Amino acid sequence: MKRPSFRLTCAALAGVGLGLSMPAFAQVEPPHRKPGMWEQSIQLPGDRVMTMQMCINEETEKEYSAMGKKMAGCTQEFQKIPGGYSFKGTCHGKTATGTAIGDFDKAIKVEVDSEGTHMTSNLNYLGPCPAGRKPGDLVMPGGRVVNMKDMPH
Repeated sequence: MKRPSFRLTCAALAGVGLGLSMPAFAQVEPPHRKPGMWEQSIQLPGDRVMTMQMCINEETEKEYSAMGKKMAGCTQEFQKIPGGYSFKGTCHGKTATGTAIGDFDKAIKVEVDSEGTHMTSNLNYLGPCPAGRKPGDLVMPGGRVVNMKDMPH
């Protein structure tokens, strides 16, 4: 089974699904999460789970979230659906579709299909960013902290 590109998968997981029978996408502003600390659990192929925490504010959400970021060679389309958004993203000839269902203030469930692979991500709001964490900080599996501003993009 082919693995989707990391960039496309990240864009899809952070974005919002499109069924083949859905109508054409309208130009809808992508959703944004409430500022604070979010925990994201990603169900990967092979029953693997990756969990991380992210401290975000409006600026980092707009700058680094795949829902707001315009990446070279990539397009994103969003459509409002009951309970959330559907999305379609194409990056370097590969397409991902999915849905993001939730209120974007407390919890979001993202379902993504790309290149024959299905992934699920659950995001839960934990509250304000704790002392010592600044917007853009990612607490990776194992506790390592990196800031999105220091990562190549």
